[in-house]
Amino acid sequence: MNTRLIAAPLSVCAAEAPKPLTGLTMLSAKDLAEELGIGVSTLWAWVDCNGKHFIPEFPQPIRLGGNCTRWRAQDVADYLAGVMGGDHAD
Repeated sequence: MNTRLIAAPLSVCAAEAPKPLTGLTMLSAKDLAEELGIGVSTLWAWVDCNGKHFIPEFPQPIRLGGNCTRWRAQDVADYLAGVMGGDHAD
């Protein structure tokens, strides 16, 4: 099963293709926003429970200490699979 969040552009050769995401992969806000094709501020808005763009089902980041916050790639992949698979309410 391919756990890649977003397919690489066709112009990327196999040698340059990113590694598939695994359950142990942790993504920074910058990396995750890039994978999703959104801005970093949009990503933070999705997880801000006091904001108007909050998405309760979207995986929350994990604070690893200090200014280090990451998302589990598998959590995001599972969320996207549910959204794309029609497991959410319209």
